[in-house]
Amino acid sequence: MGGQTLRASTTECTIDASSVPSAGYTPGATYSITLNSNVARGLKIVSSTGSFTSGGASEGPNCRNVFPIQLSQAFSWTAPAAGSGTVTMQGFCGRSSGIFLTTATVSEMAASSPSLSPTTTLSPSLVTNAPTSGNRQCVVTGELNGVECKFDSSAGVSIEWAINSTHILMQNSAPTSGYVGVGWGKNMAPAFAVIGWCSGSGSNVQEYSISSRSVPGVQAQGSSELTSVSCTDQGGKTTVSYIRPLSTTTGTFSQSGSNDMILAHHTTDSLAPHAQSARVRAVVNFESGDSSEVNETDYVPAHSATMWLAFSFFMPMAIAAPMFFRDSKGYWFYVHVASNTIALLLLIAGFVLAFYVTENADERFEDRHGRLGLVLVILAVVQYIGGAMRPHKEKSGPQSTLRNVWRAGHVLLGLFVAIGGLVNVFLGLDADEDSDDIWFQLHIGWVAIVLGLGIIGFVVKQLCFNNGGSKDDIGLEAKQKTPAV
Repeated sequence: MGGQTLRASTTECTIDASSVPSAGYTPGATYSITLNSNVARGLKIVSSTGSFTSGGASEGPNCRNVFPIQLSQAFSWTAPAAGSGTVTMQGFCGRSSGIFLTTATVSEMAASSPSLSPTTTLSPSLVTNAPTSGNRQCVVTGELNGVECKFDSSAGVSIEWAINSTHILMQNSAPTSGYVGVGWGKNMAPAFAVIGWCSGSGSNVQEYSISSRSVPGVQAQGSSELTSVSCTDQGGKTTVSYIRPLSTTTGTFSQSGSNDMILAHHTTDSLAPHAQSARVRAVVNFESGDSSEVNETDYVPAHSATMWLAFSFFMPMAIAAPMFFRDSKGYWFYVHVASNTIALLLLIAGFVLAFYVTENADERFEDRHGRLGLVLVILAVVQYIGGAMRPHKEKSGPQSTLRNVWRAGHVLLGLFVAIGGLVNVFLGLDADEDSDDIWFQLHIGWVAIVLGLGIIGFVVKQLCFNNGGSKDDIGLEAKQKTPAV
């Protein structure tokens, strides 16, 4: 299923794990897990632990896939050993138009003695009157019985905490009915985070290791070290509470000193890329309570504008000039050169801005939008240099073979870059979580206008030629005072 766009599923792709009792799975027991798609698609299911023993083709003990496409597939899943905690299952339903991702979790049945599994709700009461940053009461001795300090971010995510020498009690909330996440790190990746949402009458709060911003790069910790976990979803606000060791297998942070943090939320009860506007970077000192946001410049609008103008306006103008507006004075040539020059400058500016949009170097070209954008920028530079170094044009008579080959390549490469750019704008809008549907619709309308005008121009030119016009009259081969291009 590689190469397609990955989207968070709402109803398109679902996992049915109802065979697992609400009290949790029994270690070593086998259950039927069904992956459903609303239309026939290729299916794939992955579990964080445990093993699939039947259904589809095996890609390892915890992964199965189904092809050719179908609506549903049941899998036999054997629960892991005792102490494994909450298991996360990810279902992928895909076809050529894209892949939908859905996530489900099943908890481990509590042992006879009290245990602090990821779904155990033994947390202290959710405290809502913690002092704001700047106080000196964040550190406590002994047990963690309530939060002491608080930081509110402009993204709507707030964190409250109390900390001792070995653990931190955290209470994270956001104005959403989906997930709320708190990560440690200057960038989205690499980092480690605690992400949680309410699930039915329980909670799904886990620690994750993040290697990239895409969903496959967010991996749950195999055996959770979080304790006293709870979740509430009231009045459009999700609040998760938990106790975390200062050092876990996923990551370590200090009680004192500054911690680089990323706070984010989403509207879905599953892992999905959050919007730029739904996250904020902050620096937090858990010992003193001092905290502040890190101001970030959003380069996405500037990147989008420069690339759209280059691919959707100036490149079509550069193509139209020699195709439909050749004139005896050669003005078309200057329009062609000027449009290509402006388009190239905008492409370079947009390409540079893309490095600021994607903070992690490893992620800049991991999706189709980034890879296609890189190829198009390189080809646009090659096209421009090729135009500047074109073979000499004979003033009369047949042209040289080299000139004819160059001209054919120049035309075809220009069309490829322009059309590829129009397509990549769609891919960029699809990848931007902050992008409204209206921009997608407006770009569709603009592409329709550009193609429509191109078709009309071609038809008019052919009609003029068929009605007796000369090549010079219709702009196919104007020779008088035309630059030798």
